[in-house]
Amino acid sequence: MPRKSLADSGAVTDHLGADMTILTCSVDECERKHSARGLCSTHYVRNKRTGSPTGSLKRTYVCEVAGCENKHYGRNLCQQHYLRWYSFGDANIRLNSDVVNGMRICPGCNQDLPLDDFATDNRRKDGRSIYCKPCANSKSAQWRLDNLERSRESKRNWSSQNPDKTLATRHRRIARERAMFVEDVDRMTLMERDSWTCKLCGLPIDSGLKFPHPLSQSIDHVMPVSKGGEHSYANTQAAHLNCNIRKGATLIT
Repeated sequence: MPRKSLADSGAVTDHLGADMTILTCSVDECERKHSARGLCSTHYVRNKRTGSPTGSLKRTYVCEVAGCENKHYGRNLCQQHYLRWYSFGDANIRLNSDVVNGMRICPGCNQDLPLDDFATDNRRKDGRSIYCKPCANSKSAQWRLDNLERSRESKRNWSSQNPDKTLATRHRRIARERAMFVEDVDRMTLMERDSWTCKLCGLPIDSGLKFPHPLSQSIDHVMPVSKGGEHSYANTQAAHLNCNIRKGATLIT
């Protein structure tokens, strides 16, 4: 590399005739003193580390986990995988919230299910609950059982604040039942036929309990009306109200 001199022309010598020419860095626009190989100390270090005097020393580290392109955070891992390593000892551990190939693990039943099988939850970024629909229904029903008065009050408040939605829901239910109507199903006749036994949990039904008690009597459609089940004795069975709510529109085989 050609070296630049601070002297405009000729050599600079001392009183004894020794060469006192001061060489500067060969990089354009750099006037720092020469250190080695025609470069100042800064550009020499850059050339040594990057192969170019003007190369950048800023290196972008990425997570070492295969397929992860996130920025390095610590221990050659991104923040997400670092926290997994710190908490569980394994950066590659799969959490219940992870969606892999459109599948997620439900912490309630520990099954790997499609994302569409999970209940909706607008509070989460992906709009899905961490629980599948049957587990979410079961937990919701259990909460209502443990907080009966709060559940009733919440339902009354919502109905009074959303009268149009409440009426629309009732009309949709009536329309489905009319479309699938086969015969009238008398509640007492059905209870007597099933010996006042819940066909979902196998426990007896107390005839003295009234709606909305969780253990009161209710009519359950074996094939849910929403899935095309008919309204008839052949497709209905006795059930506790709580068990019926837990089942929801799930088809039990």
